[in-house]
Amino acid sequence: MVNLLTSDTSEPKGLNTELPPLSSIEAIFKDITAKALSLRLREALKTTPASLRVATMCSGTESPLLAIEMMQDALRSPGESELSVEHLFSAEIVPYKQAYIERNFNPLIIFRDITEITSTVNMEIPAATTVYGSKVPIPGNVHIVIVDTSCADFSRLNNKRKELDEEYGGESSKTWSAVLAYVKEFRPAIVILENVKGGPYDLMMKCYRDIDYEVSGVLLGTKQYYLPHTRQRGYMVCFDKTKVVDNIDGIGKQWISLMADFRRYASSSVAEFMLPDEVRTQQQVILDDNSRDYDWAACEIRHLQYRQVKRLGNARPFTFWSESGTMNVPETGSISWYHKQPERVRDYMDIGMLRKATLFDVRHKMRIWDVSQNIDMFSDSTQFGIAPCITPSGLFFASDTGRALAPQELLSLQGLPLSKISFTTETTAEIQDLAGNAMSTTAVGPAILAALICGQTVLQNDTSTQTVDVCGKRASLEPTIVEAATQAVTSVTETQELDLSDLLDLSSKSAKRCHCEGSAAIAPQAIQQCADCHHTTCKRCSRNPSHN
Repeated sequence: MVNLLTSDTSEPKGLNTELPPLSSIEAIFKDITAKALSLRLREALKTTPASLRVATMCSGTESPLLAIEMMQDALRSPGESELSVEHLFSAEIVPYKQAYIERNFNPLIIFRDITEITSTVNMEIPAATTVYGSKVPIPGNVHIVIVDTSCADFSRLNNKRKELDEEYGGESSKTWSAVLAYVKEFRPAIVILENVKGGPYDLMMKCYRDIDYEVSGVLLGTKQYYLPHTRQRGYMVCFDKTKVVDNIDGIGKQWISLMADFRRYASSSVAEFMLPDEVRTQQQVILDDNSRDYDWAACEIRHLQYRQVKRLGNARPFTFWSESGTMNVPETGSISWYHKQPERVRDYMDIGMLRKATLFDVRHKMRIWDVSQNIDMFSDSTQFGIAPCITPSGLFFASDTGRALAPQELLSLQGLPLSKISFTTETTAEIQDLAGNAMSTTAVGPAILAALICGQTVLQNDTSTQTVDVCGKRASLEPTIVEAATQAVTSVTETQELDLSDLLDLSSKSAKRCHCEGSAAIAPQAIQQCADCHHTTCKRCSRNPSHN
């Protein structure tokens, strides 16, 4: 594995403020695609199969498919060659994730359990069980397989980690063995795999080299690929040597070089990926439900010891909570949300403010805290504008806005376009689980593009065919474009002179004076202004910090 996480003195430690800000996922993929075109994607598309057959396994949110769809959109706007993709099947064991995939991507097949493949690939007609309970033949004519195998056994957050062992390993080993069994039987031209930074990559790469695949891999961080959080992952790519006569031993190094070329440090802070205040206010009821249960008695001693070691004192300047239940929360926060949080979480916020008090006031500088962890487990050392790694069970709190990040905001931080996906019955915890387990689209997207660019020889010689016709048509990722009816303004019959002083007066009257104001509401009580700093807020929301 080549470590792309290693940075030299010329690379920024935090946001790259010298680059133009990029926070729109669509704009980010236009930039990625434009870079790919300069790296020989244009030539590769001319020889790519007319319909690229793709299968995804354990990918949860289907980030690879969303990345491909956004690349298709980016290619279509400048009139480049199209990238046509057929999604042959998904494999997902979690029921609500199966429903999410069915609703948003409508694949022809969703296999219920990937591990079933291990025992069925050697059958005369390999078949597996779908989410609807029927057994269907496993499609084998796949060009690219993209897999996000379970990382539970390899994660540093797991206190009972297990090795990669086909017979005695845990969930990670079983899903890994199932993917390997599929690849051995059907030999897709390209395989892309993602896992945590600490995965056993030497053994993983050996498994694929032993079955005649050219294998390479990189360790990367999402902040190197447009997104402002510290998620570190390993990506492996495998090219089938048996598809070609010529030697392709150097193709893996080409892929690594392309992955390095795709790097573009995040230039927009977490705040740019957060929902507007009025949208967030409408969803506050959902956020209020995002409460956790913690054993304060077990954590109180650790918190007291941390305060003593760091000489922080006993003050609670962020929440002003007391054992009697009273508190004075930040003016931008939801009182009901704070009251639902246990003492450990509230005390975390107070300590978080105290340990930075000699440097700055966290109420005016955004710090993203994972308050699901004990205070001594989280050092708050990330650079400004950068969030810690998004996890499925974390509770991420923005200190300057005084609120928890919504699950949709966590999806945006993973590069998922909210306009292209929908949720119905999923709970906030389930949506966050989707976000925490998702591949970052800005990482898997370049991995796919790099594989297409340097893997053309393998794809051109892939003559595999579907031995069993599962159904008469294939699900396509090609969206249908509907032209909207528009009425053009051809002439202006009359104009009015605009008085600049009137315009300034109107803009002053319509300015947002309190965080509770937005497109749907105005402040319910009188606006007041601080005589010292000129901060404005309505009387109802004026709580913490105090003003003159």
